[in-house]
Amino acid sequence: MIRFVHACIASARRVAPSVALAAAALCAASASAQCGYDAEVMPWPQGYQSMFPYDMNEQGVVVGHRRVQGGSLLQSAFRWTKDEGYTTLPAPRVGAVEWSATHINEQGTIIGTADMPGSPLLWKEILRWGGNGRAPWAEVLSPGDSTKSYTPQSFLEDGSVVGRTGAGTRGEYPRPFWWRDGAFLPLPEPLASTHSGFWCAHPSGWAGGGIRQPDRVLGTKDMVVLWPAGGEAQLFDLLPSPQYWSERIVALDRHLNACVVADEDVPESVTNKSRTFRWDGSTMTPVGPNTGLNSTTGAGMNELGQIVGRTSISGGPGYAFLWQNGVTVDLSTLTVLPPNIKLFWGIKPLNNGTIFCQGQDWSSGSTIIGVILRPQTVAEDVNVDCRIDVQDLSLVLEQWGEVGPMTVRRADVNADGLIDAYDLAAVLGSWSATP
Repeated sequence: MIRFVHACIASARRVAPSVALAAAALCAASASAQCGYDAEVMPWPQGYQSMFPYDMNEQGVVVGHRRVQGGSLLQSAFRWTKDEGYTTLPAPRVGAVEWSATHINEQGTIIGTADMPGSPLLWKEILRWGGNGRAPWAEVLSPGDSTKSYTPQSFLEDGSVVGRTGAGTRGEYPRPFWWRDGAFLPLPEPLASTHSGFWCAHPSGWAGGGIRQPDRVLGTKDMVVLWPAGGEAQLFDLLPSPQYWSERIVALDRHLNACVVADEDVPESVTNKSRTFRWDGSTMTPVGPNTGLNSTTGAGMNELGQIVGRTSISGGPGYAFLWQNGVTVDLSTLTVLPPNIKLFWGIKPLNNGTIFCQGQDWSSGSTIIGVILRPQTVAEDVNVDCRIDVQDLSLVLEQWGEVGPMTVRRADVNADGLIDAYDLAAVLGSWSATP
């Protein structure tokens, strides 16, 4: 089984011979660099008591939930753009106690969750809004007589919703789910019968997460799981040391490189400690300088080789981080923010180079606010590391052809809808392998 899994991953990672030839001819060691970013802080809307921005697409549409000041409305979903401002997303036609938007895809379809009338405490049903959230009401995707609570973790361009579901009164006893084409896909053993869950999925058809298995030292341990939709679940114990009791894949890229978060085995009196790694199918590379940090928790990964998340520090609030080319940077040091704003979560690095973050507004009691970081670099810098080298060339060659739904659009340097010799010439003409 393990041999088969590694063969699958190796196959998924193969690149065109032209990429290998170009790398051999042109790759040279260069100093690490990181781009600066322009920061756009989402304005605080009048009448909001609090808000929680969850997700953003490449068109700049942000979704999340908010609470208003006074009145009987508790929590409702919103959609925000710079031009249109905040729009409240409608509730399901059958009504809802509270509802939230959690993900938006590049077509503008939005999903979220709702507390439905009569549901047990903290149970959530899956919602979907079409047409950029302009539908008259939200459609409930989970069964009307559901005995489970749902937590979406990924929303793909084909309409798939992937995540975790729990059967306890508070969503305990999680299992994974993959909803597509109006139904939940059947899951193989052991996914269907074990404490487990999907934390992410990739448009190539793979889901990643964690699954609980017996362990001779710890009793039980959450190992990582990869699942090709409709195929056989593939389990890996990436950190067999007793130091870690749980590991899970929280993000994947097109080569099945994974962002893995592992929890350390610490006494119950000690705050949970997490560590983040990048897994390339064979090697676990630590993400972040772990010295002096209580934890590093990865949240997102893109096709440009970037990972974002947050840290916590002994005696301090921690910070939002960016990891790229083996270097971890405090995102706040790469931009200029208003004095009252502090970044504390890197939520999502988009394939166009934008990074969506959560910040805290200390002028209003450390309330959460959305912050959008846009890179200060040229189009020829395809992977957004502020140097133009073999990595940019490789992305252009890998994405060669017409731009489609799964294309990394930054590889279309001249934005003509075709990744071809003109884009290749643009990268070579701007070559600068030093920062």
